[in-house]
Amino acid sequence: MLNRNTREILGALGTINQSQIISYPVTVVKMGKSIQAFLDLSKPASKEKGDGLQGCGEDQFDEFGVYAISELNSVINVIDNPEITNNNGTLTITNGENSIQYGTTSLDILESESRGKPEIINNVKNPERNTKVMEFELDVKNLDKIKKMSGLLKNLSDLNIKAENNKITLTVTAQEKSSNNFVLNVNGTINEETDVTLLMDSVNKLPNASYNVELYKSSKGTIIAVFNSLKVDGLDIIVSSKA
Repeated sequence: MLNRNTREILGALGTINQSQIISYPVTVVKMGKSIQAFLDLSKPASKEKGDGLQGCGEDQFDEFGVYAISELNSVINVIDNPEITNNNGTLTITNGENSIQYGTTSLDILESESRGKPEIINNVKNPERNTKVMEFELDVKNLDKIKKMSGLLKNLSDLNIKAENNKITLTVTAQEKSSNNFVLNVNGTINEETDVTLLMDSVNKLPNASYNVELYKSSKGTIIAVFNSLKVDGLDIIVSSKA
């Protein structure tokens, strides 16, 4: 359990929350309701390096809690080629020559802040519940530009996504009146003209990667953005729109 792929992905999701309840088959990493990541650990890993989408390829294990995923990864990395087992909340990390006993965090401590509902991602994408109004690709370079410009231009707080006149425009802007903004045009598919704003506080927590972004509208008109990883098979991140 916790092979290299899994550890790297969970470590990257530490930008959302260092405290995680690691569950099989789906681990949810969340910060409130504003941003939630859903990682399907059962997706098979590619056999060859660079072979398309990379899954975790984990077998079933009992869930456990981690207060700081970065600390756990640092501990594991001390041992070369580790095998990891979970015995009633204590992880044994060993390669036959060296071993470490690592006590995990009680689920009761993490429950209220870190427990997510895996079914949410399927509910959001369910066409009987929500309508997909827009879809576009956001590569890692453009995501990095968006993050950088939100800080460079006097802390621009919002990311506005607009689909209008067969054009999709992403604008990093400020809630208060300001002449500063950063505009990015992207190619995609528009099913319905849409204007929605995401908080940069949430967007900045996205791991640096390339995503296929889908926007879904509920029957009440609420819009949710889903960032589907183009690198990791089974990783979807929900970012709620600004109230």
